[in-house]
Amino acid sequence: MSQAVMNAEKIIIKPEITKAEIVLSSNELESSREKQLKQIQKSISLPGFRPGKVPASIIKKKYSSAAFYEGFEDLLKNKTNEVLSSQISKPLYYVYDFPSVILDDGTDKKINIEVLLEPHVDIDIKDKEVELVKYGFTDNQRNIFSNIIIFFNFLKENKVEKLNTPDNLFVMSADVYSQNPDTEDKSKLESIPLFVHNYQYVEFALNEILPKEIESSKTYNIDLKKWIGALEQNFADKKHALIGKLNTLQEKNIESVYLTINEIHDYTQLESNLDVEKVKRTLNIKDENTAINLEFVYSKLSEIIDIVADYFSGNENIKIGNDFINNLIGIEIPDDFIQKMYNTYVKEEDKKNVTIDILKREIISNIESNILKNLLPNTFNPSFDIEAFSTNVAKTYLVETLLTQMYLFDMESTKQYILYSIQTSNNENREHLLQNYHNRDSVFTFAQNLSNDVKVTYKTQNINQKEFYKYIGVKKDVFI
Repeated sequence: MSQAVMNAEKIIIKPEITKAEIVLSSNELESSREKQLKQIQKSISLPGFRPGKVPASIIKKKYSSAAFYEGFEDLLKNKTNEVLSSQISKPLYYVYDFPSVILDDGTDKKINIEVLLEPHVDIDIKDKEVELVKYGFTDNQRNIFSNIIIFFNFLKENKVEKLNTPDNLFVMSADVYSQNPDTEDKSKLESIPLFVHNYQYVEFALNEILPKEIESSKTYNIDLKKWIGALEQNFADKKHALIGKLNTLQEKNIESVYLTINEIHDYTQLESNLDVEKVKRTLNIKDENTAINLEFVYSKLSEIIDIVADYFSGNENIKIGNDFINNLIGIEIPDDFIQKMYNTYVKEEDKKNVTIDILKREIISNIESNILKNLLPNTFNPSFDIEAFSTNVAKTYLVETLLTQMYLFDMESTKQYILYSIQTSNNENREHLLQNYHNRDSVFTFAQNLSNDVKVTYKTQNINQKEFYKYIGVKKDVFI
C-alpha cells in the first residue's frame, strides 16, 4: 500500500511499487514468430518472385530472426496488458527487468515487471484553510480607467490646433522621425508612430521634451539622448518598445529626432463630446427613453471595472490556489525506479533534452494531479451549467479585449456567441470548445470551486498596480 505521512508542511505520499513475472512460453513465441513471417510474406518483394508469392521456406530462412524479435515485442505487450488488467489494481507506470540478452533459443522467457500503483489517499482536508484576495479600485483608479475607455470608445472627434499640456484630457497622434521630414531625403527617413492620451503623456516623458503649449501640424526637434534618459527613469526595466526603437536610432549615431504632431483631440468637455449612438450600440442600450449622459456612462463602466477587478482577483487566486495545492502534497518515488523508467523510455538521442530530473518531475506531477482530483474534486472537475459557464467565458473575453485593445465589446452579445458556438457544435467539437474555454472560465470560478473543498477566507486590497498599470499605459504614481 502507498504510505501517507502528515507533517506541518505537506502530506508526503510514497506510492507502492509491486512486482510481477511475465512468462512467454516457447510455443507462444514460436506461434508469434510464424504470425510475423506470414505478414512479411504478404508484403515482401524479392527478385524472381511476384509480390506476396515468395516461398515460406525462403522467408523463414531470411527473416526468421527479425520475425522472432518482432513477435517477442507483440507477445510481451499483450501479456503485459493481461497482467496489468487481471493482477494489478490501478497501475500508473511500469518498467521491465530484462535479461541483458534475449536469445532465440527455443526456451521460455521470464520477464520481471515493476509497477508503480496509483496511490490511494484518504485524508480529510476540510479543516485546511487558504486565504484568497479580492481586488478593488480606488475612486481615482476608477476615474482613470473609465476615462481611457471613454477615450477609445465613446467620443466624437474634437480636433484642436493648440493645447496646454498636461492639464487637459486629450488624445494625441504623432510621428517621430529620424531626420527632419521637411528638408531631408525622404528615402532615408525612419519613423515611429505615437498615439498617447494625457495619462501617458508624462510616462512617455513628453512633458520634459515638449513645450507646455503644443500645436497640431508642428514639428519639434528633440535631443535623443535626453529623451531616452527620461524614458528610462519612467520605465525601470528599460524594456518599453519605444525605448528600444529610440535606442536603435541612437546606435546609428543619430543625435536628435523630430516629433511631428499630426492631430490633437481635446476632451476637456467630455459631456459635450459624448457620442450617444456609440454608447447605445456598444453598451447594448435598447430602451429609447434611457438618458445617455456622462453619469450614465460612468455607472455602466463601473460594472465593467468590477469585472476587471474580479479578473485580476481570479488570476491571482489561481496562483495562490496552485501554491496551496503544491504545498499540500509531496510525492516520493525511489530513485532506482525513476532510473529504470529513464533507461526504458527515453531514447539515447533524446537524453540531451530530457534529463532524468525532467522525467521525474513529469511523473510526480501526474501522480499529484491524480491524487488532487480525488482530494479536491470541485477544483479539478467542476460541475457547471452552460449558461453560467458562458457568462464567465464572456466576462474573460470582455476583459482581455478591453485590456489589450481598449475596445469595449458588448458582454451580452459575446455571451450569446459563446452559447451559440457550444450548442451548435457536434460532440467532438463541443468537447474541444469546452476544453479551450475552461481556463477562461476558471479565472472566475476557481475560488468558488476551491471553497467547496477547503475553508476560504478573503483579504480585501487595492488592485494590483504592478500588474495593471502597464495594460492601460499610465505612470505608476498617476494610478495610485
